Amino acid sequence: MRKFVLAALVALSGAGAAVAGDFIVPVDKDFIDGDITWDSQERAYEFKWAVRENKSGLYVCGVGKFTDAGLKGISMQALRKAKVSIDGTPILKDIAFFNKIKKGEDLNAAKATCRQTAVKSPKNAKQVSIDFTGRYRD
Repeated sequence: MRKFVLAALVALSGAGAAVAGDFIVPVDKDFIDGDITWDSQERAYEFKWAVRENKSGLYVCGVGKFTDAGLKGISMQALRKAKVSIDGTPILKDIAFFNKIKKGEDLNAAKATCRQTAVKSPKNAKQVSIDFTGRYRD
């Protein structure tokens, strides 16, 4: 079993998408980097993500690529169990919907898949994070 934790800060930024269900946006400067690395091995998954706001509430966007085929299964487990939180309160579970690109492609030039949440942006939010805490079997 393996354990992995990631927390990151990201600013909430307004953008004009107002569509029910998943939708696509280009990666821009507001996306931040993330990765999954298992037990001091090389990175297994690299991604870019952002949390944005529209009239319907918050939405989470992301794109990623598997960089180690041998660790793809366990990394998918982590994506499915991941929780996006604002100031410790979960707003979305399961980020396996992130757009997947090929290993050699550039994340900065990619398109990200976005998923609307039912959560409105809290006033004075300070920290947005993705939590992969858990135990995983490979």
